[in-house]
This record gives sequence, C-alpha cells and structure tokens, in this order.
Amino acid sequence: LDGDEYVINGSKTFITNAARADFMVLVTKTDPDAGHDGITLMLIDIRDEDGNDLPGFSVAQNLEKLGMHASDTGELVFEDFRVPADSVLGQVGKGFYHISWELQSERLVAAAGSNASAERLLETAIEYANDRQAFGRPIGKFQAIRHKIADMATKIEASKQFTYSVAWRVNNGEYPVREISMAKLLSSQMACEVADEVVQIHGGYGYMKEYEVERAWRDLRLNRIGAGTDEVMLEVIGRSYGL
Repeated sequence: LDGDEYVINGSKTFITNAARADFMVLVTKTDPDAGHDGITLMLIDIRDEDGNDLPGFSVAQNLEKLGMHASDTGELVFEDFRVPADSVLGQVGKGFYHISWELQSERLVAAAGSNASAERLLETAIEYANDRQAFGRPIGKFQAIRHKIADMATKIEASKQFTYSVAWRVNNGEYPVREISMAKLLSSQMACEVADEVVQIHGGYGYMKEYEVERAWRDLRLNRIGAGTDEVMLEVIGRSYGL
C-alpha cells in the first residue's frame, strides 16, 4: 500500500478472456507474511475506454490449448500497476475465504455442466448407432455397442441424481463441501469416460473434426483440472473424514 493506492507486481497465468477483459477480480497478496490471511481480492480496471492496456498492465502471451478454443487464455503481467485502495472487494486479508466460498458454487456448476455434456454425447452416440450400418444392420444392434450405451446412460443418470441432491441441499441453505467435491469429481470423470467411449463408438469418424465428438473429447478434459483438480477433490473428501 502506497498512500491511497495499492502497487501490484507479479504475473498470473491460465487466465480466461485475458485478451478481451476490460476489468477483473484479481487475487493479490497484501501481506506476504500472513499466509492465507494475507490474501485480498480487488476489482480492477485493466484497460481504458479505447481498449488500451493501462500503464503497468500487459498480456505477456495468449496460450494455445488442447481444447476450449472458444475462449482465449493468457498470461498477465503487472509491473508497478497502481489501483485505488477502494478497489478491495470484500475485506482486506479475507480473500482466501471469499474464494473458498465461491469455489463451491463453481464446482457445483462444473458438475452440472459435465452431466449436461455427457448427456448430449449420449444422444449423439445413440443417433450415430442407429444410423451407422455395418454388416447389413445398424451398429446399435450389436451387443458391444448396445452395452456401451447402456453403461454410459446408467453412469450419467447416477451422476445427475447425485448432483441434483447436492444442489437441493445448497438451495436449502446447507454448505456440503464434501458432497460438492464428490459431485464435481464424479461428474467430470464420468464425462471424460463418456466422451472417450463416444469417440470409440464413432470409430474413425470420432477422430475427425467433421463430427462434434472430437471437440467434446478435448474440451471435457479441462473439467478434471479447472475449479480444483481431481486430486484436490480427493483431498477435500478424504480430509472431511478426519484423515
């Protein structure tokens, strides 16, 4: 803090919409010696009305990704970037707790998104299995394909119902961190498994950009990383049992 301004130095990577945003919520370290109690959120402008970077801010690079090409992702750099002291969002030193609360919502939304994506992929697989002919009949008439679809449908429905139950609890004022983590873990792993099976059902066509399944296969892989990796979810769940 310098007078009535904070001076920000450092960099951030894997930032969505880095090249397009005019403002952002920035996680800053306002007290380096206070551990997680030294984290503060700030709502800051990063570009002027003409879209030019403000002094001290720049995008170092736009990152190329496996999937999610519909949104840009970049690395941000702050060099003596000054923001007013009233840019603080929430309370000074309480950023970690604000993030922890919001992460639960993000994880539950991610679970719902994974379920919806898997459901769409299942519809695609069923349609393809009915249309694609092999040995004089639709491939969906073969037990191997039929069982794949039955297995996917069962896992999708189980994940959906569990996610619904967790969402209901949240909607009724509960804060079930363990179950939110379970829903995120279960649904994201399930969606990736479904995407892989649907590509397999499509055979060579599943590997071609002509069909949407190859994009889903690439995009869904992020769901096991973003908003907390599978390993973080497992740690949250494990610790909730006192382990």
